[in-house]
Amino acid sequence: MTKEKYTHKEYNWLDQAVYSDEVLYKERLIYDPSNLKVAKWEVKDFINNDGKNGRNNSGLQSIVVEDVKDFKTNKNSSTVELTIAYRGTQPDKFADLVTDVNIHTGSIQGALKNSQFDQADKQLKLLKEKYEKQGKKIVVHVTGHSLGGAISSYVAYKNPDTVKSAMTFSAPNVYSMMSPDIQKQIRDGFFKDRMQNIANKHDIIGRMNEKAPYGGRQTIIDNKLMGALGFLGAHDIKSFVFNNSGSVDTEPIKITPHLIKKAIGQYRQVASMYEEKLKAQTKIANDLEDAERRVKHEFMAKVGTEYRGITQGEVEQIFVYTTQGNGTFFNRAASNDFQKEFKKAIDEANNFASALEHALSQMNETDHLLSRVSYIN
Repeated sequence: MTKEKYTHKEYNWLDQAVYSDEVLYKERLIYDPSNLKVAKWEVKDFINNDGKNGRNNSGLQSIVVEDVKDFKTNKNSSTVELTIAYRGTQPDKFADLVTDVNIHTGSIQGALKNSQFDQADKQLKLLKEKYEKQGKKIVVHVTGHSLGGAISSYVAYKNPDTVKSAMTFSAPNVYSMMSPDIQKQIRDGFFKDRMQNIANKHDIIGRMNEKAPYGGRQTIIDNKLMGALGFLGAHDIKSFVFNNSGSVDTEPIKITPHLIKKAIGQYRQVASMYEEKLKAQTKIANDLEDAERRVKHEFMAKVGTEYRGITQGEVEQIFVYTTQGNGTFFNRAASNDFQKEFKKAIDEANNFASALEHALSQMNETDHLLSRVSYIN
């Protein structure tokens, strides 16, 4: 069995967390997925190679965390146990897409200087040196989703003396990127108790290069519901379902047609609620604009009569001054942005309801075909 430190659910939570820039700070706390009031991990180190503000643009982003309980109980221990989570592919990041291509083609360039793989490997070695100077040894667990999972596997293969386990989700196989001696270790089963990758049967990214040897255990789940949303739905880090013990549910299609119908109704209800809120907000915005127009019109009408010596241009200047440079009492741009967010939420709720309806239709069609086969037999 794989010597994992945490449950599948906890690793998945860490992999979700590293997608957020908010955790890319030392001493940032990450909370327990089962109790969001309890701090589970503290960020000890991080990499943010996003190319901004003069930073390296390889795209590597990772966090090094220590369990809060471990830090308290093993404060004076000579061994420090750490977990590194690597961020996965971001479609809008060119560097991530280049790295993905290298994995897919088996290009050794994926492991050359300044690639995400190379930098992750160097980060681990520097981390090891840092703690050795303090007289401490480190034991490391690595985790990641998608590209982050591929980087985790690479680091685990390259550093078997330091990396105790690799728990990955939807990670492409990096066997073809490894050196011949490491490939032999993989084939000989050297890593069999150290690594596990969990992927959805309907995910073409997570099963990339699946025919090549893999060092650990591959767990393939059949989440038809997420698969019905297309391969990106099946690839989503949030597509995994966990049981009460925190282990991944390998048959999450226990959802019944009745529950799907109920979920469809709930999403349609959410969309309807947002539509009502959008109508109300739009009416308020229009009423405010009308009121402002009336005030301006009445003011302008008195120019040259009650307000002698004041020009219409000066009236506009007064409005600019009294509205702190906006020229209007009502911020239409902000209102438009607000409405766009509501429209986006409505579309997302309706689209997901439609996807559920499609999934339900597929289930019913499959059930119908199976019943006919049973009848014929």
